[in-house]
Amino acid sequence: MRLDEQLKLIVEILDNTVVGFQQFKIYVTDFTGLDRDSLHIYVGIGVFLFSLLVTRPLVQRHVTRLNIALLVATFFAFLGETESQKDCLLKHWHKMADHNHRQQQR
Repeated sequence: MRLDEQLKLIVEILDNTVVGFQQFKIYVTDFTGLDRDSLHIYVGIGVFLFSLLVTRPLVQRHVTRLNIALLVATFFAFLGETESQKDCLLKHWHKMADHNHRQQQR
């Protein structure tokens, strides 16, 4: 598989993923009336509290449960930021694919 075909395939896969995630975020912000920053805070608190509830029967020590919940919330925050940054990466790959296509046409 040539490089331009690989780039087109990657761009197509990311297009579908990024568009779905971005549309979901727009829908939630429209539905709740909150801006994205507030939504990130509420989601982070929700993930933190949910992690505390899930680890309660599994881990007896309170400090350990807090640390696990903090790690899970941090992981989801990084995951959300990664999904948001895919849009920038996708635009960059579109430019690369267009540039390679133009170079091959010459």
